[in-house]
Amino acid sequence: MPRKVIIDTDPGVDDTMAIYFALKSPELELIGLTTIFGNVTTELATTNALRLMEIAGRTDIPVAKGSDDPIAVPYSGAVPFVHGDDGQGNVHLPPPTTQAVDQSAAQFIVEQIMSQPGEVTLIPVGPLTNIALALRLEPRIAQNVKEVVVMGGNALGPGNASPAAEANIRNDPEAADVVFGGGVAGDDGRAGCDPPRLYERRASGGIRQDQRPADTAYRPHRAVLPQFFQPAYEVGWHLHPRFVSGGLCD
Repeated sequence: MPRKVIIDTDPGVDDTMAIYFALKSPELELIGLTTIFGNVTTELATTNALRLMEIAGRTDIPVAKGSDDPIAVPYSGAVPFVHGDDGQGNVHLPPPTTQAVDQSAAQFIVEQIMSQPGEVTLIPVGPLTNIALALRLEPRIAQNVKEVVVMGGNALGPGNASPAAEANIRNDPEAADVVFGGGVAGDDGRAGCDPPRLYERRASGGIRQDQRPADTAYRPHRAVLPQFFQPAYEVGWHLHPRFVSGGLCD
């Protein structure tokens, strides 16, 4: 039976690949998208998510709009130099004809998990704000969610948003603290390794001292694609954990 997943997303070229990867994976049943700021504003993320579902012919999959800001501070802004002004590489497609559901992302997450205890996996590939708000709304989701697969944080190299910080955690560290401290995620270090590091290790046999793996997408003289594949790696990990672990990152 396919595993039910909700992708919490800020599309983003990278998240677009992850969403379509999930849609084409018979092992998964995508039961909803929840949107969040990050690569783009939450408003634009919602527009992009709705359009992606229309393009895929899957308007039956609900999209729930998430928080516009982190839980403690204002949103620091989009990254058009990475994903374009529209978050989709400046292709500027027509607006979607569908609308988000009349529920916040946090409410949608709580409803889905509590109505299907032990069946729903969350795959947040942006800041963890919506997950934190859902936990505050209903703490019991920590015991009723099947699994949470997070794309966030870095332990093996410099950050991609500051010398030390990875972008998704940096965009709402207070939310990350709520989630990792709430019994929902972070109990077994299942992040594996980030794709740029994986790519450079596989390609060169090791990390040179002058390489900054997490910065790959922002360095024009280095490989760009691995950074954009990162959310798809998170979906891949949920399908097959060895996809990004079990020795591949050693």
